[in-house]
Parts: sequence; structure tokens; C-alpha cells
Amino acid sequence: MKEITSKNSHSVAHILTKVGLAEIHYDENYVTRIELLNESKTKSNLDTLPSYVATVARFLKDFPNSNYEGVWNCLRLNQTTEFALKVIQAVVEIPQGQTCSYQMVAEKAGRKKAARAVGSVMRKNLFPLIIPCHRVIKSSGQLGRYSAPWLFSEENPSGEVTKAQILDCEMAHL
Repeated sequence: MKEITSKNSHSVAHILTKVGLAEIHYDENYVTRIELLNESKTKSNLDTLPSYVATVARFLKDFPNSNYEGVWNCLRLNQTTEFALKVIQAVVEIPQGQTCSYQMVAEKAGRKKAARAVGSVMRKNLFPLIIPCHRVIKSSGQLGRYSAPWLFSEENPSGEVTKAQILDCEMAHL
């Protein structure tokens, strides 16, 4: 029951998570991107995946009860700016099931007037659930957009429904 496709030395694996199907894109060394899908695909067998992909797949499968051990070394983060890395660190430190405003994340990242830049980093997040951008909300308390255009639909035009579902899933497992 393995579906792995190859495109220009990139492969794809599919893992069922508590919030839907995750598509893991990877090359010969790293996981390069994760997409949450609203369609069904054949799930990949963890035993047949390269170890670095299996580590990420286990994290996604176990979400929200995941363990970060070993995950960071599996992700291609080398094209990330210093500011983006600080934002990612600040976001990862937001406790599960809780939220933090873009402004607060900017302050934690050392640039208190960079809330929009935080939004830009979150919009470009290639590793949803691992980098929990769903925990970052507007200062008004509104959830705001969830940048996963492949999940957008007539009922979920901005991804806000998906963001709420992921937060609900985290809250249910506390």
C-alpha cells in the first residue's frame, strides 16, 4: 500500500493524520515540503520510506501528540533567513492548543514592529503541523488565514476553517 511518485528526483509519500491526509515531498536527503490535502490517496507504508521521511511521517501521524526528537534534521531549512528561523523558534515554543498574535511572535523574534514579516514567514511555511503556524492569530483574536491553498473551498475560502480544526484537534488531546 505504498504510493511514492518521483518528479525530478523528488518523491512523495502520503500519511493519514488526525487532521487529514498529509503529502510529504522529499528528495534524496531531506523532506522539502508538506501539504495537507482534502482528498484521499493511498497511504504510504512507514517501513518502506527512507528513515528521515519516516521520522517526519511519524510526527505527522502522531500529531498532536508528536515528539520533535530528530525531526529538525530531516527538514530542508537551509534556505531560511535568520529572522525566519527566529520566528520559527518562537512559533514552535507556543504551547499546544494555545495561540499567539503575529505581533507577539515578532517581539519574541526580536523585531517588535515586524508583525507583517511574521505573517510572511507563516504564509511561506513549508512544514505545517511541524512549524505550527496555525497557532499564530491576529491581535484582535480572530484566527485569520491559513495558507494552505490546496485546502481552500467554497466553505473554507481562506483556510480559517482548517486552522480552527487543527486548533480544536490540539485542544482535544491536552
